[in-house]
Amino acid sequence: MADTSLRITAETVPDLFAAAGWGLTWLILDPDEVSETIHRTICVVSDTVDALLIEWLNELLYRFEVHHEVFHRFEVSLDGLSLTADIHGAVIDRNTAVFRNDVKAVTWHGLAVRRSRVGFTVQVIFDL
Repeated sequence: MADTSLRITAETVPDLFAAAGWGLTWLILDPDEVSETIHRTICVVSDTVDALLIEWLNELLYRFEVHHEVFHRFEVSLDGLSLTADIHGAVIDRNTAVFRNDVKAVTWHGLAVRRSRVGFTVQVIFDL
């Protein structure tokens, strides 16, 4: 089993979550190749910011694995530890799409959303 990580930095926590969603898509395939034919609204609630990020990414990964949906535009808002996101993307044909990686899971290993000089940062490790 292999893994890879993304270090994500953003000015706000909602922007950090949006960037993490885009990063997950980038690991799976080229986000520029994703058309914008579907729109979904996702709501996720958790008890910590770190757990909320894991739940968010797991929801996106679930939608890819089960419904073949990938997203490239994310409008994320937070109300405490409740996330609501309008996400835009497409249903892909798994037989013709060109994949970069087979992302199997989002891990908790070393995950911590932290304040940084420019806002917030996190390193997320994915099992491939």
